[in-house]
Amino acid sequence: MSARIEYFDGGMGILIAGDGIVTGDDLIAANKTIYASNEAIKKMKCQLCDFTAVTEFNLSSEDIQNIARYDIEAAKTNPKIVVALVGEKDLIYGLSRMWEAYVSDTGFRTMVFRTRAEAETWLKQTVKQRFNIDVAIE
Repeated sequence: MSARIEYFDGGMGILIAGDGIVTGDDLIAANKTIYASNEAIKKMKCQLCDFTAVTEFNLSSEDIQNIARYDIEAAKTNPKIVVALVGEKDLIYGLSRMWEAYVSDTGFRTMVFRTRAEAETWLKQTVKQRFNIDVAIE
């Protein structure tokens, strides 16, 4: 898989890091993993999706809709999740914004960035505002 999943802060935070060629199937598999149980969804406060190391992003608009369906379903259990996406390349940035539109009514707080540093800063501030906790992104 070209999408690695790492947990931080005891599972409150999730990093999805793309590397090389990333496909829709890779990201759908990642969502299936992170949303595997309601307990994990309830515990989750934030996600950082970092696509800076991606060389090819092979996703269709249908893939984006399918990925969003998992997030929309998870939001029924926990609508307060904060999600930052990093896409330096125009295609990745644009497809991330498309995903953002699909999940706009979930209650998730989402933002798309060009750099990881900006994403981490926003994520930490937004989690602090929303949950009054500090997260340490590893």
